[in-house]
Amino acid sequence: MSVPRRAAFLGLDGVLLDDAAPHNGDPRRMRLLPGAADGVRLLHGAGYALIVVTNQPGVARGVFPPEALFNIEKHVRVLLARFADVPLTDFYACPYDPDGSIPAYARDDADRLPSSEMLLRAGREHRLDLAQSVCIGNRDAAIAGRRAGCRAVQLPDDALDVRTAVRSLLETP
Repeated sequence: MSVPRRAAFLGLDGVLLDDAAPHNGDPRRMRLLPGAADGVRLLHGAGYALIVVTNQPGVARGVFPPEALFNIEKHVRVLLARFADVPLTDFYACPYDPDGSIPAYARDDADRLPSSEMLLRAGREHRLDLAQSVCIGNRDAAIAGRRAGCRAVQLPDDALDVRTAVRSLLETP
């Protein structure tokens, strides 16, 4: 039987990716933020599985189709491999938004951050030790991380960038 491992749950927009230039589902417009590649490289080197957790309300709002989530995930994997030389363990995205305009997606959902369900499901699926895991994200992701029992850092409030957040988390037992 395998020993539970720890994970780093990472937000996407404004955490790994530049939120100032929204990609609107277009991978060609996606850019890693300064410090993101260094931060995920440090996490991977410290033995953390890297898992993205993100709300993607653009689906519910009709900004991009649900199929675009596959392209977003694929491109995030490419960016992390190219610039940080690290693998992404998994990618969890919630396309629902109660204020959305697309009826099939205009609702709340158990996976929608700040709910911890997305992280709890990842914990079950990947046999993770959530108490030894960390979450670096925006307000909603950080709340979800704390609710799931992880140590959490909220960006940009608790740290300037992913690299700074990771260094702080790795230095604090």
